[in-house]
Parts: sequence; C-alpha cells; structure tokens
Amino acid sequence: MRIDIKGIFEKSEDRKLSVKEICEGNIQSDSSEDNVADSVAKSDLTSGIDVDTATAADTQLVSEQTSNPDSETNTEQISEQDVDSNPDSDQDIDTESNLDTASNLNTESNIDAEIEDNPKTESALNSTEAPSSEPTLDPTPETAPDLTPEPNSDLTPETAPTEEAPAKLAAKIRKYMDLIVIAAVFILLAGTVFYYTNMIPREVYASIDGESEIITSKAWTVEEFLETEGIAYCSEDYISMPVTGFIHDGIEITIQHATNYKITADGQTKAYKTLEKTAAKALREEGIILGENDIVEPGLDALIEEDITIVVKRVKIEEKTIEEKVPFKTETRKDSSMNKGDKEVVQKGKDGKAEVTYRITYIDGKEASRKKLKSKTIVSAEKEIVKEGTRATIDGFAYTRTMTVKAYSYTGGGRTAMGTKARVGEIAVDPGVIPLGTSVYIEGVGVRRAEDTGGNIKGKTIDIYMNSRSECLNWGCRYVTIYLP
Repeated sequence: MRIDIKGIFEKSEDRKLSVKEICEGNIQSDSSEDNVADSVAKSDLTSGIDVDTATAADTQLVSEQTSNPDSETNTEQISEQDVDSNPDSDQDIDTESNLDTASNLNTESNIDAEIEDNPKTESALNSTEAPSSEPTLDPTPETAPDLTPEPNSDLTPETAPTEEAPAKLAAKIRKYMDLIVIAAVFILLAGTVFYYTNMIPREVYASIDGESEIITSKAWTVEEFLETEGIAYCSEDYISMPVTGFIHDGIEITIQHATNYKITADGQTKAYKTLEKTAAKALREEGIILGENDIVEPGLDALIEEDITIVVKRVKIEEKTIEEKVPFKTETRKDSSMNKGDKEVVQKGKDGKAEVTYRITYIDGKEASRKKLKSKTIVSAEKEIVKEGTRATIDGFAYTRTMTVKAYSYTGGGRTAMGTKARVGEIAVDPGVIPLGTSVYIEGVGVRRAEDTGGNIKGKTIDIYMNSRSECLNWGCRYVTIYLP
C-alpha cells in the first residue's frame, strides 16, 4: 500500500486534518477504492480505534511537522506504525496486493511526480527508509487512526471534491425544480377546476317524471344539483347517472320518481315504492308469488297509481267427502172429509245417510263456497205422509176451495141442460170448470146448483137465474167469489 504524502501536507496547510481524513483521502488499493474501503473497515473494527482521540492527536502532529521539516519523518513513521499496528489490516492489505499491476504502476508514478514537486514530501519518503530515532506513538486503540473510508464512495481522492460535488448539486437543483414545476401545475389545475365548478354556471338538460326542462346550475355533482334544485329522491328512484358524478355543461339527466303504493297480502298491509307500471310487475318485484287460483284486486293489468292498494286474496280449493244425514221428505194429501186446518200423519218419516263429495273454495282461510260433486246413499230416507183437511163452512155450507168468477143473470123460464125447470136456485156454468149437479155457495146470493149451460158461458163464468127482468137489470154483471165443496 502506498500513501499520498504530498496530498497529506497540502491539505494540512489548508485546514487541520485528522489521521482518519488523511488516510481516507490518500489510501489507494491496487484494484479499486471499494476494496480498500472494505479492508480498512475490517481493520478499524478489529482494532477498536477511538476516532475522536486519534483525530485530535494527529491534528497536533501535522501542525508540528509543518513548522519543523525534520518532523516529517516522524509523521510518516507514525502513519506507517498506525497502519502496521493492526495485523488484520496488514492481512487485508496483503490480500489486496494481488490485484492489477497496471493500477499500482499508475499510482506509483503519481506519487513520484508529487515528490518532485514538493521537497518536503521527498524528505519524508527518505526518512521512511532509514530508522528514525524519534519516538513512535503507541498504537493503542485510543490513538490508532480510523482508516474506514466513506461508504459507497466511488470517487478518487483528488477528483471527488472538485469534479462530482457540482454535479450532485446540479442534480439536486434539477430535482427540486421538477417538484416545483409539478406543484405549480397542480395548483393551476386545482384553481381551474375550482373556478370551473364554482363560478361558471352550466346548463343541465333534465327530464323529471317525463317532463323535460333546461336548468342552469353551478352545482358540482349530481347530488348537489338535486339538493340545490329541491328535487327529492330516494334509493328506489331512477337517476340516469350516479349521484357522485360530476356536472358538465350540456349534461343530460333523467329522473323517474318511484310511485308510492300498498300491498295487502297474507294478512298484512305494507307500503312500497316502485318504478314498475302494472300490478303484476310490482308484485313480482317484491317477491310476492301468486298461486294459480289467487285473486288480485283491482287486477294484474291494473296500472300503478299513487297510493293505490293492491289486494291479494289467497284462494285454496279442495275436494272433501263427508257423511251427511239425509232428511226425510213429507207428502201432504188433501182430504175434503176433514175440516180445513186439520192434519193427520198417515206414515212417519225416517232420515237416511249418504256420503257426499264437495268442492270447497277457501279465500284467505275462510270458506267462501261449496259445490256438491257427488253423493252416495248409505241408508235411504223414508218419507212422511200427512193428510190435511180442506173442508170449510160458510153459512153452514161446507166447502174445500174457492173461486172468483164473473156472474151474469137471466130469466124467462124454460128447461135446463139437465132437463129440469129453469127457476131461482139454479145457475148455468161451464161444465169443464164446474161440473153439472155441483152445489156452490155464491157470495151475497147463497147456495145454488149448477144445472144449465149457455153459449156465452165459458171458463170462470156463471149465469144466475132470477125471477124478473128488473132483478136481472139490477144485478147487472159483477165478479163474485164462489165456494166449492
């Protein structure tokens, strides 16, 4: 290893250098500065030198050598002893000596040139060849110089301060200028955006519930636009773009508000909002599944209007077979031998049994209708027979039925259809309605017997015989009730 003695003393004239700075600036390896840094670092770690103590001692020694030329020999001896005092450092330096020979030659030539220029350096070198009588410093850990070079330094000792320092400074300046330019561009952009979004009004083409209008707004986002314009909205409403979207001039926004309505189903009534147009789609949107027979009011095709209520009626249809009692029937037989109002049971009735199948319809759990599908008789019913009297009396005349007829009158004698003499007490009738020989009670007249007929007597018509023409004129023609036996 060679030491640049000229560089040491030139630097010592300008400022006080420590041994560490002298060694770091002048020690060169045969291969590269990185290898020397590694070797010196190992030497310092093993020797445990106190850098601050060594620096102070070396600074004083250099000052003495500057005033006394003879002391240069001691300085070189101290430097060599400091280097040799650490065996590990010698081992590292010996290892480094096997590097490229060309590098050593260049280094030696530089040192020789420096010696020629500086006589003090030459005398110092000569003093290293002969033993010196001057006392040497004890290479203790407190005074041993720190030979560790600055890390990651790829500069030679002579060119680092003069050539690369301005380059680093220029790089730092360029870096700061780039940051300043970026910051300026960002501020300009932010100012432009702020001015555009807050100062310049923009036209918004809004379509709200089918009605279009142009609104001038300074809003920044869709949400701000809706708030400033007082347009209420909810999550069920349709907005053609996100509410966080930005507003630009000429933007088109479509807003469709959901319709409020209610659904009554399964015993509950709930309020909903929808954008759908029909009841069927609204029910499907809310996940309400309809059965095959369910009833929807006002209908699946009904339009959704504000506050409309859709009623869903759950319909269940089932067939059911049950055993039922079959009531007996009563047969009534008229009996003219019995007075009217009298009854007599001829045969007592008896209920039967049957299996009956019904189709039953339930609406919301309640039976709404029942239809008989079939019936199977298990025990037949027996009917009951009752006789009912029809006989009544009026002025002692027993009758069973009554009839309203049109009554005429006639006179003049002669023979009746039955061959009897025409007289007061007989009447002419239509034999198809009142059989000849039947006695009847005429209201307001009394009992008369049907014995005669007439060409004009048809249907419910009778002709009453009277004694004189005047009585007939007095009677005229009238409607009367007759009682028949």
